[in-house]
Amino acid sequence: MNDWECLYSEPVPNGTPGCDGAVSDYISVRWVNRKRGAMITSSWYVVDLAERNGLDKVDDAEQIAERFGDNVFDVEQEIEYLVCGDLDDPGATEVASDIQYRDDLTLNGFASKSEAEAYALNQCAQELTPGRFERDYQWSGRAEDLR
Repeated sequence: MNDWECLYSEPVPNGTPGCDGAVSDYISVRWVNRKRGAMITSSWYVVDLAERNGLDKVDDAEQIAERFGDNVFDVEQEIEYLVCGDLDDPGATEVASDIQYRDDLTLNGFASKSEAEAYALNQCAQELTPGRFERDYQWSGRAEDLR
């Protein structure tokens, strides 16, 4: 894994998730493997579980309370593995990619969006701790090794 370089010293804003119920922008960290033209981007964001499930806060308040209690916000992670021809323009030169989603990151969710955002930022920042990348990301950077 020593061919991988972290591009950021701290999590950075990185656009808006396209998933249902997303209520925050991505906060991300990114690593690149310049020898292979590969990158891994780990992005964290907040979702409103009621919105994700098509529930109206007023009309469906009872159902929301039954399903989620007070904790209607949760945090998810999107991990993109990408091989490209030009790391300065990955979207236009993409050769292969894979995206994994994790939505099992918290036990009970959060009562407020701000609590969930703080958790997402903390979890994203934790990925920058020494040894974490090597533990969590076991990819060669080659297209043929993508799932």
